Formats: sequence, structure tokens, C-alpha cells
Amino acid sequence: MAQAVTRRGFGVGVESRTLAQRARRLRARLVQQAISAVLGTIVSVILYVGFGGGGGAGSPLSVLVIAAPALYGWIRLVAELVRRHDMNRALRLIEPGPVLRVERPGLVLRNGDRLEYLRWEQISSIRGVRRFDLPGPLLQVERADHTVWSVPFALLDAKPGGIDAAVRAYAGGRFGLDMAACDDIW
Repeated sequence: MAQAVTRRGFGVGVESRTLAQRARRLRARLVQQAISAVLGTIVSVILYVGFGGGGGAGSPLSVLVIAAPALYGWIRLVAELVRRHDMNRALRLIEPGPVLRVERPGLVLRNGDRLEYLRWEQISSIRGVRRFDLPGPLLQVERADHTVWSVPFALLDAKPGGIDAAVRAYAGGRFGLDMAACDDIW
């Protein structure tokens, strides 16, 4: 869970339990897709044999109908492998522990093994950034010099609404978490 609001601020972190759950779900989905691809191939073989082993030329439509279950299964498996690759890449970049703390004077961001302190005047925006690939939408802090810091929402132990409330409260209403780009996701 997100750290409680204290005199030091509102903390947001990445929990190792959250990372382990994500990895388990990805593994289970990959196994399901592999089974589906094999079953689709078996169905295609049965259809091929059932229609006379392709002895006749067959129309392109009949070939497509026969091959469709196998194609669908294998395309879904490849898509799942790409998702798993993207998620594993994101998981390697993020270590469990606190990644963001919202305080009255500004934000404390974790960049690898060091902390970066940004006063509110050094921040130009805090927003959700839509991503279609895994790990999904990002929490992004844009500095006044237009460099960005980001972390995937899916790995955080706080919901966007909680982060928004903390940012608005600690920033005195000067900032909020702009989720306009991600509105149709949540």
C-alpha cells in the first residue's frame, strides 16, 4: 500500500509483491496462449484431413477457413510474447521501494540509486501518458527544462486518484495529476 501521509509527505512505491503478481499473471497468460495455439493447430489439421487432405486445389477461402484457427492461435501467442518482453524490460528497470514522495515544497523522485528533489517551480507538468504497449500508462513528471521522469502506473502501490489528491494538497492547488490522455482507459 501507499505510505501514509506524514509530516514528510505522501509516498508512492513499487512493491516486490506487485511485481511478482504481474510476473505470475504474464506467465499464466503465456501458457494459455501456447495451449490455444497448439489446439488451433490441431483443429486446422483435423479440418485439413476432414476435407480430403487438400487433394483438390481448393479455393483460397477454404484454405483460409482451414488455416484460421492455427493462424489466430499463433498470432495471439506472438503478441503475448511481445507483451511479456515489454513487461520484463520495464520490471528490470524498476526496483522495489519508494519511487516518489510528494512534499509541501516539491517532489522527491528516485532515479536509480539516487534521489532527485524538485521544487514546484522546477516542474512544468505532472500527467498520465498513454501507452498501448505494456506496462501501460505512465506517471510522468516533466521538469521545467523539458526533461521527464516516468514510472508505469501498473507497478505503483497507489491509484492515480490518490496521487492526484496528494499533489493537489501539497502543491496548494498549483498542480494536479492530469489524466486527460488516459481518460478512456480508466
